[in-house]
This record gives sequence, C-alpha cells and structure tokens, in this order.
Amino acid sequence: MTNLVVGSIKMSATISYARRTHLAHVKGNLTAIRYRDEILHRHLLTVIGVQREMFQQDHVRPHNARVNMDFLVNQNINVLS
Repeated sequence: MTNLVVGSIKMSATISYARRTHLAHVKGNLTAIRYRDEILHRHLLTVIGVQREMFQQDHVRPHNARVNMDFLVNQNINVLS
C-alpha cells in the first residue's frame, strides 16, 4: 500500500508483484472506517485476493486501528508488522 501526501491531496494505491490498482484520490480526512471501506475493501481485496501474499502497510493511525486489523484477520490476510 502506497500513500502519497502532497499538500492537502492524498492518494493511495495497492501494488503487488503481478497486479496493481488504480490510484485512488482520498478526499478529506482519512478515518479508520473510511480506510477500511474505501481503500482496503475496494482496492486491496481486488489484488491480494488472487495471490494471498503478505500485506505490508505503514504505521499511520487509521491503518493500524483495531477495526482495520480485525478486517484483515477476517479476510485471512497476513499482515507484516
């Protein structure tokens, strides 16, 4: 998962060995719930569901929130911490 912040513009993308998602524009504040619904569910699952490799993300607070860690566990996604 790659996040780029330039001024007030936030972008997110998921990149794996064989696939990648489109660049997603994150408008406004990124909360843990929005991260789960708009990034993990829409973008990550389309890539990692095929390969089931290890998922690595940075340690931004919304990424490591309990709701998101539980979501990843429930989806059987291995997270590199």
